[in-house]
Amino acid sequence: MRMKRSYLLACMLVGITLTGYAQSTTSGFYVIMRDKTGCVNLLFALTGPNSYCVPKDPVIPATEFESVTSIQNDLPKQLRYIDLRLTPAGFKILKALIAKLPDASLALVIDDRVAGTFESVGRMVDQTIPISGGMEAPEIDWIYNRLKKKKP
Repeated sequence: MRMKRSYLLACMLVGITLTGYAQSTTSGFYVIMRDKTGCVNLLFALTGPNSYCVPKDPVIPATEFESVTSIQNDLPKQLRYIDLRLTPAGFKILKALIAKLPDASLALVIDDRVAGTFESVGRMVDQTIPISGGMEAPEIDWIYNRLKKKKP
C-alpha cells in the first residue's frame, strides 16, 4: 500500500513537471523586450542564432489573423512573399500600439518560433502585413503553411 502511494505521488510529480515543459507560446505578434535579463519567455528565430525575449501573451493573437494570401513571386526584387491580413480589431490594436509605442519592435511568433520581426518606426501601417524572403527562402513556405492551418 505504501509503495503504491509513493508510485502514485511520483507519477503526479512527473506529470506536473512535464506539463510545465509542454506549454507553448500562443502564436501572434509580441512586443520584443530589449532586456533579456531574467527573461521567462525566450524564443529563438526560425533561422539563425537570434533569440528574442517576449512577454507571456501576444498583443495581437493569431485569432486576429483574418487571412493569408498564397505565396507570390516578385521577380524584379527577387522576393517571395505572402500578405497576412489582420481583422479590423487586430488592425485597431496594431495602430494603437504604434501610436503609444512608436519605437516598439514586434515579433511574429508561430509555433514557438520567431518567424520574423516588424519594425514600426516611420512606417505607415495597413491592415495587410507583407512577409517576404528571398526567392530560395524555405522560411516563406514554413510560415505560409502554418498560417494557412490557423485560418481557412
